[in-house]
Amino acid sequence: MNVYRFKRSFIALASGMLLCGAALAQDFSNKPIRIFVPNPPGGGADLIARLIASKLAAGLGTVAVVENKPGGSSIISTDAAAKAAPDGTTMALITDTHSINAVANAKLPYDSINDFAPVAQLIRGDWILVASKASGITSLQDLIAKAKAQPGRFSYGSTGIGSVHHLATELVAEKAGIKLTHVPYKGVSQALADVLPGHIDLLISGTAGSIIPEINAGKLAGLAVTGDKRLTGAPGTPTFAQAGLPQFQTTFWYGLVAPKNTPADVVSRLNAEVVKALRSDDVREQLAKYGMQAAPPLTPAQFRQFMIDDVAKYKDLIETTGTRLE
Repeated sequence: MNVYRFKRSFIALASGMLLCGAALAQDFSNKPIRIFVPNPPGGGADLIARLIASKLAAGLGTVAVVENKPGGSSIISTDAAAKAAPDGTTMALITDTHSINAVANAKLPYDSINDFAPVAQLIRGDWILVASKASGITSLQDLIAKAKAQPGRFSYGSTGIGSVHHLATELVAEKAGIKLTHVPYKGVSQALADVLPGHIDLLISGTAGSIIPEINAGKLAGLAVTGDKRLTGAPGTPTFAQAGLPQFQTTFWYGLVAPKNTPADVVSRLNAEVVKALRSDDVREQLAKYGMQAAPPLTPAQFRQFMIDDVAKYKDLIETTGTRLE
């Protein structure tokens, strides 16, 4: 009888410990959540990260902070997250550049898929190509004509060699049959700061941050936007198809990943909170203001498959176009 009672007590104790462990795994109140962003403050990635951080803080009853870790074509930020404790309190915001790095950089300090626990995809959006007023470029066809007459004369900014901004602009140049000069920066906000006064001539970027306001203020010329329709926030900017380059079509995306071995229940909780945040009216209004929309709600497993497919897409794209990323 005593043995029976002991077994029953032991089972109850063990069950209680398991439940307690699960509860602790879900408790985010003890440590702040950190979101590493691969760009300086002020760009689209930073804007989205801060929107999501505020919602996570409210939903999880904790503090959520954004830490900007620019440089290295996003590798610095992503590597810091990969090496963080897998407890759900550290995530990295990643973009298409994460996929390109997997293809273009054979010496990455991490495995782009297997060293992370995908949490959620945040947004998908269109790219917009802008020109400085000082460049004298007024339209996409104007750029093509002038660039063909003066190969290499016009410069463009990106977030680094091998970044999605670099690849996207080189693809525009390849499709248009022109040659442009690449000027890498640590972040979009720095490139934007140089395209406004005309230190560089062109910039292709996501539509978040200050791009649309600067177009509407007449400080930048909107040349073309990807996607099949014009942006609500910048109706005067045509699509690439309308501007005469229908073969250029691409989009960008942002997502959140945690270090590998982060408990599945923790990842699921984070995913649920992110999806809830993206469905909120105020977040949707902010996204629409900058020409973006929330990504379809993906489970962590679905987002992982999306990442795998995106790496394959860029591998094929780089090989078929012959774009140089060094």
